[in-house]
Amino acid sequence: MLKKALPMAAVLMALSGCVNVHGPVNATSLATGPKNGTACSKSILFVYADGDASISAAKRNGGLTTVSSVDTHRKGLFPFYETSCTHVNGR
Repeated sequence: MLKKALPMAAVLMALSGCVNVHGPVNATSLATGPKNGTACSKSILFVYADGDASISAAKRNGGLTTVSSVDTHRKGLFPFYETSCTHVNGR
């Protein structure tokens, strides 16, 4: 039993990886605004997902009507668990 479990664990570790990525999505020619909004979602094993990480949810959470820039942040242990967030800035 242990002889089978160790190679399987090694394969799972080789296929997994830590994720901590920040990146831009979009920016407009509008000046940076005083308001910020964030919306996040979670995923576990690609089986369970919860949340709304859309730009419209981030706008609603920050009380924005006009968006100047959109950024994303993804963090987790791929493919087991991941959190994805969208950050917006504007007025």
